Amino acid sequence: MDDVARLRQMADEVRAIRTRTCEPKSNENKRYLDLSVAVSGLNKAADDIENEGLQTKK
Repeated sequence: MDDVARLRQMADEVRAIRTRTCEPKSNENKRYLDLSVAVSGLNKAADDIENEGLQTKK
């Protein structure tokens, strides 16, 4: 699995954790907001790597 796919998979896993563990599902919930920021960060990192052509396979 390359780095971009791995980051996207991590984002999906964090999103699933957020869905399971956060009520209410809104940015007024600190945990929901923190996990949303983590998802955004993972996706941004994946986009950056993809755009720079730095994908490496492991």
